[in-house]
Amino acid sequence: MELLHQIGGQHFQCRAVTNVSRRTPGARDLLKHITSQVIDMAAPASSERSQTTLGGDDHELAYDLKKYLQDKSYLIVIDDLWRTSDWETIRHAFPRNNCSSRIIITTRIRSVARWCCSDEDGFLHEVKPLSELDSKRLFSAAAFGSGSTCPSDNSCSLEFDEILRRCDGIPLFILAMANQMRQEQAEKVDKAAACWPEVIHKLKQVKEALSPSYDDLPLELKLLSLYMSTFPRGHRIDKHDLFRKWEAEGLIAPDTGKGVEDLSEEYFSGLLDRYIILPMTGRDRNSEVENRWYHVNDFMLEFLSSISVQKNFLATSCTLKSATEAAGGGNNKAWKLGRLSLHQPDAELPVLLERLDASHTRSLTVSGLVNGIPLDKFVHLVVLSIDGWQNFEDDDLVQICSTNFRLKYLSVRNTRVSKLPPQIIGLRYLETLDISYTHVTRLPSQMWELPELRVLDLRGTQVTMLPGPMRHRTARLKHVLINSNETDLTVTQVPEDIVYCPRLESLETVDLSNCSVSFVENLARQESLGLGLEWEHEQLNDNHGEVEHALDRNIRTKVLESLKVLALTWSFHQCYDERYQTALQSAIQKSRSLESLTIHCEMGCSMEFLDSLPEVPKSLQKISIHGRFVTVPRWIQGLNNLAILQISVCKLAPDDVKLLGALPRLESLVLGLHFIPEEAIVIGCEGFSQLRRLSIDSRVPWLAFGRGSMPKLTDLDLMLISVDPAGQDSEPSGIANLLNLEQITLRYYSCYTNSSSVKAVVDAVRRQVAELRYMVRLMINDVEDYVKRSCGDMQLAKHKLVASIARYNSH
Repeated sequence: MELLHQIGGQHFQCRAVTNVSRRTPGARDLLKHITSQVIDMAAPASSERSQTTLGGDDHELAYDLKKYLQDKSYLIVIDDLWRTSDWETIRHAFPRNNCSSRIIITTRIRSVARWCCSDEDGFLHEVKPLSELDSKRLFSAAAFGSGSTCPSDNSCSLEFDEILRRCDGIPLFILAMANQMRQEQAEKVDKAAACWPEVIHKLKQVKEALSPSYDDLPLELKLLSLYMSTFPRGHRIDKHDLFRKWEAEGLIAPDTGKGVEDLSEEYFSGLLDRYIILPMTGRDRNSEVENRWYHVNDFMLEFLSSISVQKNFLATSCTLKSATEAAGGGNNKAWKLGRLSLHQPDAELPVLLERLDASHTRSLTVSGLVNGIPLDKFVHLVVLSIDGWQNFEDDDLVQICSTNFRLKYLSVRNTRVSKLPPQIIGLRYLETLDISYTHVTRLPSQMWELPELRVLDLRGTQVTMLPGPMRHRTARLKHVLINSNETDLTVTQVPEDIVYCPRLESLETVDLSNCSVSFVENLARQESLGLGLEWEHEQLNDNHGEVEHALDRNIRTKVLESLKVLALTWSFHQCYDERYQTALQSAIQKSRSLESLTIHCEMGCSMEFLDSLPEVPKSLQKISIHGRFVTVPRWIQGLNNLAILQISVCKLAPDDVKLLGALPRLESLVLGLHFIPEEAIVIGCEGFSQLRRLSIDSRVPWLAFGRGSMPKLTDLDLMLISVDPAGQDSEPSGIANLLNLEQITLRYYSCYTNSSSVKAVVDAVRRQVAELRYMVRLMINDVEDYVKRSCGDMQLAKHKLVASIARYNSH
């Protein structure tokens, strides 16, 4: 704030800084505070001061302030805004007077920031975590004094690195840990990292900073935020898996007009909006195009865990002892708890659990090296997640399946389990079964008799074939996840009658490379809708075969109607077999509800045959095709819902760039260029209005960004796949025109390090980043490149409105 006062005094006639607490009475008090500061800058005897009063209602105050500022340059800083309604009331008090005035708003809520910028010529800047180097500098200065560095002792250095890793580059957390370390005696430095949870509980400033964010949550989001404390530190969260747990636990109450999945998505967005959940920052180029993984920062996790145990909502390994003491008053009285999450080994655990009345425990989550858990006590579980529990064996699974008949969610992911016991058939309420990355090699055929089974996850297993028959036995099956394309060495084949699953929504990743053409044809076969199935009793007896045939046709129709996610593996020979080509074309064209299409191909596969598709489902939101096209397919035009696109082309004309730029919702574009451009690929000011990530795989990334191009682009990723020179000045240019850019990533094979063309591209990008008047992170082969900048931070002078989100009040 001192810096803002300095800037304000140098460049603005009027300035005001106001903090909006969550309990601020309203817009009137904000206006009064701003007006009083603005007027106090004038001379006490000023006639303007005498004419401006602090009386009246909101509208009168706004009118007076606007009149006063009409011919003056002003800087207004509104810190920690919580409600859009406050901004709507006060924004009319600030005139657009062409005097180079500025308004800066900070908020903890993304949606508030977007709202403030929506009707203004504004710029939204989301505060990003500090880099590794800057984090070390801040920690060292706060813990050891200005100009000091961390001790050079290897063990201490490792401890400091672990602390900084957990801080995630957030200044609030870095300063809190540094202050704590400074207060500890020298011999207790190791304790700060080794006893991490205890240290966090001591940091009152962290709790004071996070509490307002939690207190401001709606009731339903408070409950779901507390549920996040079930996960261990550093856990990668799959949001769809999280939704299934929420549903199994009954945490999502159905709403009129909205399904459980839509509500889960809405609530999840609310947690993201308020930074309870964070996207994983690392990107693996072999992973999906979009960000699939999320996490909860360690400080937020410990904060939520402490509230969970206070409200008797959930106990973790770190809070279990305090939970037993609070429930039993320190005596041997049995205590009750609905949810238990154990991730850290503790010698006292068996004693603590012995006193637990497990008849009320509905959710159990275990991982790591935890032992001493009396599984026979837990007989009424609804959710059991033992992802990565190293002490879980086949016999334990038999015991669980023999006693917990109410289970709805069962995950033995990443454990030593090698077989599914026959007792699993008794889980009549089971909706989700996750056996991914286990040693299971086969599935019992009776598993299709589980009447409520909706999700089956077999990725990373050695199951070679789904058991059959599936016809008419999988009425509720929605999601089948097999053949993780990244790691699976075993190919899981599917029976051809999987097309008879009437509610199937997700099928990924099905390997079609060894399937018969008839299987693909059956996927593609679709009859007209509205098939009549009202049969008289006599017809059922006399025409049984005809009825069954009609029923089969109707089910196949419904499959193609309900299928939303399709991921498949396509072989080289199928790309050039007209029968397979026609079958796949028909399947894509007629899957009317398809939202996500992924096609993995063998190297060198051409997908030219898909160019002739007359149309594709308009519902598509993601297309990822790993084969190459001659040029951008024309059918992409008009896909108004498409947000993620990954394709490779052998030619990219200006009309192709224009076609891609016209996609109104495109946010992520991964484009492989299998040619050496003869001239620069020009990106103009028109199109790509929503694009946030651009990734180019090219021999020569000869891109020219014009002024005003890609206004929302934050990430630019360039992969140099060869070293073929295209000529002079064939490096990327115009990076300074990407005004929202936050990170540039350059990648190339290490054998090309000394290549002159690679050096030319790297030097060109470094030079442009150094000349930028705002901070952009440069990563080269996953290592941050610290560029010396020639300019100061002039971000403030470039934009008329900055809505700066201060994560966790880190400002």
